[in-house]
Amino acid sequence: MDRKRVKAESALLCKIMGLADPGPDGLPTRTRTVEGLDKALDSLASCGYSSPWWTVEVQQAAREARRAERLTKETRAEYCWEELSERLKDLARTTREARTRAWRNSLQEASEAKKPDQMWSLERWARLRSFLPPEPPRLPEFKDSSGQVTAETHDRKASALAERFFPDPPANPTDVEDQAFLGSWNPGFDVVQAVTPTEITEAIGRASPWKAPGEDLLPMGLLKACGAPLAEVLALLATRCLELGWFPNRFKRAKTVVLPKPVKAPPAYQTPGGYRPIALLPTLGKVIESVVARKVTQAAEVNGLLPDEQMGNRAHRSTELAVRRVGSLGPGGVETEGCGIPIATGHLRSL
Repeated sequence: MDRKRVKAESALLCKIMGLADPGPDGLPTRTRTVEGLDKALDSLASCGYSSPWWTVEVQQAAREARRAERLTKETRAEYCWEELSERLKDLARTTREARTRAWRNSLQEASEAKKPDQMWSLERWARLRSFLPPEPPRLPEFKDSSGQVTAETHDRKASALAERFFPDPPANPTDVEDQAFLGSWNPGFDVVQAVTPTEITEAIGRASPWKAPGEDLLPMGLLKACGAPLAEVLALLATRCLELGWFPNRFKRAKTVVLPKPVKAPPAYQTPGGYRPIALLPTLGKVIESVVARKVTQAAEVNGLLPDEQMGNRAHRSTELAVRRVGSLGPGGVETEGCGIPIATGHLRSL
C-alpha cells in the first residue's frame, strides 16, 4: 500500500463527499433520507481494492491509453494507431517499473519489520512457488463413510457445505414458558445518536489492520491510513444511520469462506465436517457496528440492565475478579433459588 498516495487522496475525501457544503448537494443535507444515505455509503464503499503497484503514474498512463484507444476506434486514422501504440508502450513500462518498486518496498518492509517470519515467508515463496503458476483453490472430492463419492463438482460441494454449516431445523416455540419479554418493556432509555470522529478513530484503531475484508475489499489498514478525513465522513454517516434507524443491506451481507480444520486426518477433509466457515463482513459496516455496540453497552451499564454477576463482555470485569467474587462466598458456596454454587477452596487458594 502506498501510504503517501492514500494520505494525499484521503485529504480530498471531505471535499469530494461535500462534507462542508451547507447547500442541498452537501453531504449533511443529502443524507437526511434513507435513499440519500444509501447513495452516500455506496459511493464511499465502492472504491474497491487497489494493488500495491497501482500508483498515480500507472493510473495516469492507463487513462491516456484508454483515451487513445477511444480516439482510434472513432477515427481509424494512421496517426491514432501510432499514438495508441506509444501509449500502450508507456503503460507497460510504467506498470513494470511500478511492480518492481512495489516488490522492493515489500522486501524493505519485511527486512525492517520486527517479525522475522515475514522475511522467511518471502524466502520460501521465492524458493518454492515464485516460478509456478498460481494454484486455483480446490476442495477434494467429498465421500461418505463407505468411500463413495457424494460431491465432485463445485456446486455440489458448496451445497454439501451449506447444508452442514447452515442447517434449518424446525422451530417448536410451544415449550417456551417464560414470555416476559414478548410484550413492551418499560421504562425505555435513549442511546446517544451523535457519533464523533474520535469514536470512529478509536473503533478503527481497535481493529486488526490486515485481516481479510468482506465484499468491499477494503482492509482496515487502508482505513487507518486515511486518517481524520475518513473519520469525519464516517461520523456523519453513522450519525444519520442512528437517527434514521436504518443500516445498509450491503453491510449485512457476509462472504463465507471455508477453512480446513487444523490437525485432522486426510480422510476428514473429504467430508464437510473437516471444514469450518468464517464470515467476512464489509469493513465500513464493522466500524459503524463497533461504535453502535459500544454506545449500547454504555447505555446498558448506566441504566443497570446487566446483572451484577455478569462478567463476560463487560469493561473492568476480568477472570481474576470473577474468581475473587466466587471466593468471597465462602467454602460452602451459596444457594440462589434452589441452584447451588459449589466452591473449590483448594483451587482458589492456588489461584
